[in-house]
Amino acid sequence: MVNNTVAERVVPSDKYILLGQAFHSAAVLAMNYLMHGCPVVLVNFEPKLALDAIEAERCTATLGFTSMVHYMLGDAAAGTHDLSSLRNMQYGGGPMPVNVIHEMLRAFPCTLIQCYGTTESVGVAFLNQEDHLDAARGIHPERLASCGREAFLTEVRLLDAEGSFIPPDSQTPGEIVVRSDSNMLGYWNRDDLNAESWHGPWLRTGDIARWGEDRYLYVVDRAKDVIISGGENIYSSQVENAIHTHPSVLEVAVVGVPDPVWGESVKAFVVLRPGAHASAEDIAGAVTRELGSYQKPRYVDFLPELPRGAAGKVAKHELRQLTTPVMGAGVHRGQAT
Repeated sequence: MVNNTVAERVVPSDKYILLGQAFHSAAVLAMNYLMHGCPVVLVNFEPKLALDAIEAERCTATLGFTSMVHYMLGDAAAGTHDLSSLRNMQYGGGPMPVNVIHEMLRAFPCTLIQCYGTTESVGVAFLNQEDHLDAARGIHPERLASCGREAFLTEVRLLDAEGSFIPPDSQTPGEIVVRSDSNMLGYWNRDDLNAESWHGPWLRTGDIARWGEDRYLYVVDRAKDVIISGGENIYSSQVENAIHTHPSVLEVAVVGVPDPVWGESVKAFVVLRPGAHASAEDIAGAVTRELGSYQKPRYVDFLPELPRGAAGKVAKHELRQLTTPVMGAGVHRGQAT
């Protein structure tokens, strides 16, 4: 609560709009505004409906999960809504490609805040308003690829495979662990999960990150989403960011699929922008240009939408189940050469 109040710089004249589900971090943020006597507007999430409500109610602040932002950007960039009342927009709930953040800076007439956190630890790190404004002016633009610095009253460390802390001056990736009074006490009646979720007083997040300059935190991937192909670690989030540079791509999720030769191969599930076109070769080419050929997807599926869980995050476990079945309606498969 304290972190969100500080990050959002809440004032009594604010009006917060809660988009979609009234749980998880969006509802926590709503409580911050309620505690300051601010009204909260509730609306079911549809891109145009959300923008209509912001305009009609003159809302000053909101939180958009990554998927919501993707779908609102088209209408917001078209300039068909008066969004001048917006003062703050917080975003999170999944990786946000840098090119999409630049689109947000152009489309929304407000300051942006990125929050990295988990259900078990709430807000862990923030990329604040000044970080976004500086990047838009060409000052430390690389920081848009980070999730900012550790939150107030929160300690963050990176843990290596041997259980030792990685020093902040090292760029070696490690698992994010958190020590904070905001951490959960434990999973109810799940001693098995509790045993593997803690490193002493530190909560293990399962997210892999590296340190940057001035202790900015760069999330690399979920530990379970790292793809090992031919002995090389391939981080799915890096491949996703590379694919996002293709102008036809609206959303993408990358998983590893079994490969008899390489152990695993990269597979991409892509949602194209309305009216846009791209081939599997186009998608693979974007990765080759940005990262290198060994990280490009060998397989590409084009889907009408990505499956999501209740919190709005992409359900990669469902995508892994789509790796072998016959082609379904609205699914187009291709193999990159």
